[in-house]
Amino acid sequence: MAKNYIRQNNIICVISNLLLVYVLMMVTRIVFFCCNTDLLGSFLSSKDIPLMLKGAFIFDTSAICYINSLWILLFLIPYHPKENPKYYLTLRPLFVITNGIALSMNLIDCVYYRYAGKRTSIGIFNEFDGATNLTGALLPEVIKHWYLVLLFFVMLWLLWRFYRYPREITYTNLKHYYIKSSLYLVVAVAAVIIGIRGITMPDRPINAMTANVYVTKPVNTSLILNTPFTFIRSMGHHDLPVIRYMSDEEASAIFNPQQTCHKNDSLNMRGKNVVILLLESMSSEFMGSYLPSSEKGYTPFLDSIASQSLRFENMFANGRVSVDAMPSIMASMPMMNESLFRTNYANTKVKSLPMILNQMGYHTMFMHGALNTSMNFYSYMSMIGVKQYVGMDEYCKSDNPAFNGKKDFGNEWGIWDDKMLLFDLDVLKQVPQPFFTMIFTLTLHPPHKLPEYYTEQNSNNPKIPFIRSIRYTDWALRKFFEQAEQQDWYRNTLFVITADHRKGEYIKKEVNNSLGYFSIPLLFYTPDGSIAPGVNKESIVQQTDIMPTIMGMMGYEGEMVSFGCDIFNTPISNTWAFQYNNGIYQYEKGDYMIEFDGDKTTAVYAWRTDKHLQKNLLGRIPEQKTMERELKAIIQQYLSRVTKDEMLPSKSGR
Repeated sequence: MAKNYIRQNNIICVISNLLLVYVLMMVTRIVFFCCNTDLLGSFLSSKDIPLMLKGAFIFDTSAICYINSLWILLFLIPYHPKENPKYYLTLRPLFVITNGIALSMNLIDCVYYRYAGKRTSIGIFNEFDGATNLTGALLPEVIKHWYLVLLFFVMLWLLWRFYRYPREITYTNLKHYYIKSSLYLVVAVAAVIIGIRGITMPDRPINAMTANVYVTKPVNTSLILNTPFTFIRSMGHHDLPVIRYMSDEEASAIFNPQQTCHKNDSLNMRGKNVVILLLESMSSEFMGSYLPSSEKGYTPFLDSIASQSLRFENMFANGRVSVDAMPSIMASMPMMNESLFRTNYANTKVKSLPMILNQMGYHTMFMHGALNTSMNFYSYMSMIGVKQYVGMDEYCKSDNPAFNGKKDFGNEWGIWDDKMLLFDLDVLKQVPQPFFTMIFTLTLHPPHKLPEYYTEQNSNNPKIPFIRSIRYTDWALRKFFEQAEQQDWYRNTLFVITADHRKGEYIKKEVNNSLGYFSIPLLFYTPDGSIAPGVNKESIVQQTDIMPTIMGMMGYEGEMVSFGCDIFNTPISNTWAFQYNNGIYQYEKGDYMIEFDGDKTTAVYAWRTDKHLQKNLLGRIPEQKTMERELKAIIQQYLSRVTKDEMLPSKSGR
C-alpha cells in the first residue's frame, strides 16, 4: 500500500526524489573533506559537527531549491492532461541533468579547492579569461582523479534509476483534482522560497558569509557551503575587476599595504580596554565641535566628550553605507568598486583588528541592537575573529527587569539605542579585561521613530525628524557614559568615537559635494587623560587608519596588510584618504584631492580652501601626476590582493 501511494501521489514523488539529491549532496561533501583532510582536518573537532551539519543542511536546501525549482513547477503544475506516466518520464532528463551538473560542481571543487582555498563562484570565469590551453591543463587532473569521474557517473545512474514518478494515475472529479493540485503547488512554491532564503534566516537571504555562523574557524565554511550555492549566489553580483596600471613590483614600490607596525611610545595604551563607538549616520556637521564658534550643533553631550578628546578635523568614511564601514575599520579594507559584502570575495582571508587583539589576550566583542542576522554582521564578525556577538537575540534573553525584550524594538531597525547601550554595559561588567568591543548604534535612521518616553521628556525638540534623532542619539550616549563611568573598567579604556558613514541629509551646503559626502567625526578619548585633549586640523584621516593606529597604541610590532596608516606615527604630509564614489575614485593628500575615472584624472581640487569644490585645477598643479600614480598603485594593490585572496601578510613583504 505504501509503495502504491508513493507511486500515485506526485508531491510524495517530489519529496522522494529530492531526498535522494540531499543524500548525494552530503556524499560529495564527505568526499570533499576526504580529498582535503590535510587542509581542513586540523581545524575540525567533534563538538563542531552538529552545528556544521545544521549549516550544511540549510545551504544544501537552498541549492537544491534553486536547482530544482523549474522541475518542481513542471511536476506539480495543475493541468489534468499531463497526468500520465509518459509526461512525468519526460521530466526525468531535466531532473538528472540539472542535479548532475550540481553534483559535478561539488566534485570538481574537491580538487580545485586546493588551488583556490574556497568554494568556486562565477568569478572563476574571470580567473580563466583568456586561457588558451584550458583543456590541456584540465585533462591531467581528470585522469589523476579518475575515481571522482567514476563517482559522478555512479551518481548519475542513481538519479536515473531511483527517479520516482506517478505510474498509476486516477482522478474522477476535476474540481477536486484542481483544488488539491493547486494546494500542492502553493505549498511547494512557499517551501522553495523559504528554502532558497535559508530556512532560519527570516529577514534576509543567506549568502556565503552566513556559513561563518555555523563554524568556529572560518576555514571550515567550505565544509558548510556547496559549490552550486556559491556559484548561483554569485551570479548577478558585481565582480571586482583586475586592473593593472603597472608591474606588481612598481606598484609595491609606490604603495605597499603590507606594513610593519611600530609601537607608539608616546601614546602607550598597552593593556587598555578598547571601545569603538560607531555612531549610525553621524555627520561631523551635526556636532558643534566641528562647527565655527558662532554656530551650534545638535550634540551637546558628544561635544562635551570632544572637548576632552583628541579630535580630528579631516576624517572621512571609506564608504556610504554601513556594510562598507565594517571591513574599513575592522580590517583596514576600503570599499572599492563594490561593497565587499556584495562581491564574490566576501570570505577573503584577513588579519583583522579583532584577530590581532585576540592574540594579545583581549576578549573581543561586537554589539548592535538589530537582529543578529541583520546586514550579515554576525557572519562577518565570526569570520574576522570576534569572540562574542551581542545583538537583539542576547538582549531578548536578558532576565534584567530594566530590559523588556522585543517590546523595546523600535524604529523598524532594532532595540532603542538608549536601552541597548545600557544592556551593553550590563554585558561589559561580566567580561574579562582587557576587552575590545565595537558598539554600533542604529536609531539615527529613517523613519526616525523615537521611543515615547523620550518624546515625553524632550517635548521641546525640533520638528525635523532626523535632527530629533540626532538629539536622541546624543541623549542615549549621555546615559551610556553616566553609567559607564561608574564601572571599574572605565578609566582604563580607550574610546574611539566615529561614524559608519555620514547622513544622507545635510545642513551645511559646503558638505554637499563629492568629498563632504564622506565627512564624519573622529575622537580619541581616554577618561584618565592619557591622551591629551586637542584638535588635529592638518592630518587627513580615514576609517582604514583606525586599525593600524590602534595597533600602534597597543604596542603591536607585527606585520599587517592595511590600506591606511598609523596616524600617530605618520608625518602629516604622508596621510591620505580614499573613497569610491559612483564610479569615480577619489584621493586626498596634502592640499589636493583628485577624481579619477579609472583611466584618467578628471578633476583636481584644493579641498582645504575650496570647500565647495568649485574650481577644477586639472592640469594646473605639479602634484597631479604624482597623486595619480599613487592612486593607481592603491587601486591595483587592493583589487589584485582581494581577487587573489592575498590580504594576509606574506614572507616576501609584498
